[in-house]
Amino acid sequence: MALYRRFLTVTTGIALVILCSCSRSAENATEEPAAGASGTIVLTRQQVNSAGITFGRITPEMLSMDIHAKGKLILHPQNLAQVSSVVSGSIEEILVQEGSVVVKGAPLLSVISPEFIRLQQDFLEVRSNFRMKEQDYKRQELLVRDRIISEKKFQEVTAEYEEIKARYASLKAQLNLLNISAETIRDGDLQRSVRILAPIGGSVEKIQVHLGRYIEPQVPLMILVDKSSLVVELMVFEKDIPYVSTGQRVTFKLANLSGEVYEAKVAAIGRTVEENARTVRVLAHFINKSPAILPGMFVAAEIHTSEQTVDALPEEAVITDEANPYIFITPDQDQSANFHFTRIPVQTGFREDGFIQVTPLKAIPAGMRIPVKGTFFIKAQGLKQAE
Repeated sequence: MALYRRFLTVTTGIALVILCSCSRSAENATEEPAAGASGTIVLTRQQVNSAGITFGRITPEMLSMDIHAKGKLILHPQNLAQVSSVVSGSIEEILVQEGSVVVKGAPLLSVISPEFIRLQQDFLEVRSNFRMKEQDYKRQELLVRDRIISEKKFQEVTAEYEEIKARYASLKAQLNLLNISAETIRDGDLQRSVRILAPIGGSVEKIQVHLGRYIEPQVPLMILVDKSSLVVELMVFEKDIPYVSTGQRVTFKLANLSGEVYEAKVAAIGRTVEENARTVRVLAHFINKSPAILPGMFVAAEIHTSEQTVDALPEEAVITDEANPYIFITPDQDQSANFHFTRIPVQTGFREDGFIQVTPLKAIPAGMRIPVKGTFFIKAQGLKQAE
């Protein structure tokens, strides 16, 4: 009986050892899967989730070769106006303040001068004479047609008419320059002052006169700036100029404005090289929708040359070993216990905004998934399993 108990105890112990060994083997099989077939990397679902491996696909993306350049924002000449008067006079009224936003044709200030009154009086006299000469000319035209008067007499009448007609047109044009409507001028109702109107829409940047100041023609009175359309002036190294052409997209950042990316388009390329820096001036048009963006700000830009839509993946999806790029693929789905990864060689191209152009050098079977994040973990596990 004692011999039987001893045999039973030994047998039970051996069984427990075998059971524990099998349990540990099964547990290890779950945590560390055996290497798959040659070239296949096997990971458990837990490893995939812990490593943050995510999947994507090859998609069309707009990529290009980028040329980096620095520069600043400047005003287009048509967006900067210096306001002046065409005649002498004194400032009667200033109708705007610095910083005011005005539309084209808005009154800015008024100027008073006796010259305005004399000009209007001259116009009234000439207009009256012109009407009489015009009527006389039409009568004489009928008479010469009927041979009642001589051709010489008609030529004299015609010369007088053409002279007064030119004088009338000249005075009318001068009134228009002063923004005085010739049709509204009446005897006894002459304007003693004229208003100078905004030649462009924009903001009043600088007022250079004060009330009562006497001004001469072409003296600067104020400056108007239209900041709705700016020019990005870039200095591009001469070696990069052959790749730049008008119409190309430009993205740029302003150092003092939170890193936001803005877009412009190349509008003009210089034809001379700056001797000291060996750079060429490139201009790009930018539509400004922010009051915080001002002329003179410095920019860091990228000119997107050879821009085209290509097949691309996130850059992390592509691994390069000794100049041989490749991606991983797997047929397994999220619910699979194990994931089997194999390599597919690819040819790479443009890189931009975190994407890279890829062309698989082998056909990717239907249903395969491409890991786009965590690929270096897959590579590391592959090296470990190959040991």
